[in-house]
Amino acid sequence: MLPIVSDKNPQMYGLEACPLTKSGLQSMDFVINRFFMKLFKTNNIDHVKYCQHCFSFDMLSKLWQKRVVAFEGRFSEVYLYAFR
Repeated sequence: MLPIVSDKNPQMYGLEACPLTKSGLQSMDFVINRFFMKLFKTNNIDHVKYCQHCFSFDMLSKLWQKRVVAFEGRFSEVYLYAFR
C-alpha cells in the first residue's frame, strides 16, 4: 500500500520542474497524513509521524525538494554542454 504514495508515483512525474508554494507542499503532505490517519485509524498526528518514521517514509514535500535538486543538477549539466 505504501508504494502508492512513493516518489515513483506517476503523480510525482514532472513536479520538480514546477515551482510549488509552501501551501502547495503542505497540501500534498496533508493528503499523506490523512492517508496514514485512516490507515492506522488514529487522529493523533504524533502517532502518524511516528509510524512514518518507523516505515522510513518521506513526506512528498521532502521528496519534491530532493527531486528539484536533482533536476536542477541535470538541467545545469545539459545547459553547460549545449552552450559551451
